[in-house]
Amino acid sequence: MHPTHALAPDCLRGGHHRPLVVCILFSLLLPFATAAVAFETKCSDLASSALPEPEGRVRACVPEGGVLPSVRAAPKSGTATAYALNLRQDEFVRHTLGDFPGQTFIAANDDDLLGLDFDPTATILYALNDDTNEFGTLGLTNGVFSAIGPSIPLPSHSWTGMSVDPVTGAVFASSSGLAQESALYTINPSTGAATLRFTYPNLDIIIDIAVNCLGELYVHEIVTDMIYRINPANGQVTTIGPTNVGANFPQGMDFDNQTGDLYAYVYQGTGNHQYGTVNLNTGRFTADVVNMPSNSQFEGATQTTCDGASPLIFPDDWESGDTSAW
Repeated sequence: MHPTHALAPDCLRGGHHRPLVVCILFSLLLPFATAAVAFETKCSDLASSALPEPEGRVRACVPEGGVLPSVRAAPKSGTATAYALNLRQDEFVRHTLGDFPGQTFIAANDDDLLGLDFDPTATILYALNDDTNEFGTLGLTNGVFSAIGPSIPLPSHSWTGMSVDPVTGAVFASSSGLAQESALYTINPSTGAATLRFTYPNLDIIIDIAVNCLGELYVHEIVTDMIYRINPANGQVTTIGPTNVGANFPQGMDFDNQTGDLYAYVYQGTGNHQYGTVNLNTGRFTADVVNMPSNSQFEGATQTTCDGASPLIFPDDWESGDTSAW
């Protein structure tokens, strides 16, 4: 028997011994009960997901006491600025690296932007829109997304991350598919066109990527909660180590190009989030802030440049062996 049939009162199946008012109320609530039953059967499928967290997941899938307390470590001395999207509160904000809770609100933004990073001059903030499959820019003063052109991932894939090489200007992006497979691309910043470079069947969900001043590309994979390094030239993967944090759903990370530190906005689901740094030798994540502000989820980019960097833009985006730049 279908579960909704078992829930239906007799008056909805032809009986007439229940009060009419009760039957009417039950009829109105039945769709919500049905949705709850259907949703609950899928909770295990959301243990690791690159898709946006469904509304109502806390009520349907998380036991009481699933909210972490707010904690703040001693503020760091980092004075560089980062820009971030609070995906749960639909806010575009900025903050200093050493004072994540001291955020300045810029504008409302409810775009599904799952990749943010600055160009090598740290003046243009690029963004990757997973909802519309477009590459574009995000206004630093008004939070408005302006599309440059379409960026299309593999079929059944969703965009999960984007990073700009802070020296060459090459734009990289990651996606994940329903079949638990990740892929790496380059994106032409002039047109938005995405070119597939490598696929990774053994890296189920690469949720975000970041490139440092040495051209090293680091990825955060959330099924195993591991940090890996990928060689952009040949796609070779090197295991760094576990973050020791159970991450889930979209989130972000980016390098402070002045210090070489990798900052991460780690989201765990149900509004629980942490902000801190990743150890590039072990992969371990160290939180500076937990749940401040509360009930939030972030994707962000650090506004820093590499010392002596001069961007190189190649006709075919980026390719190992290219020696002439535009």
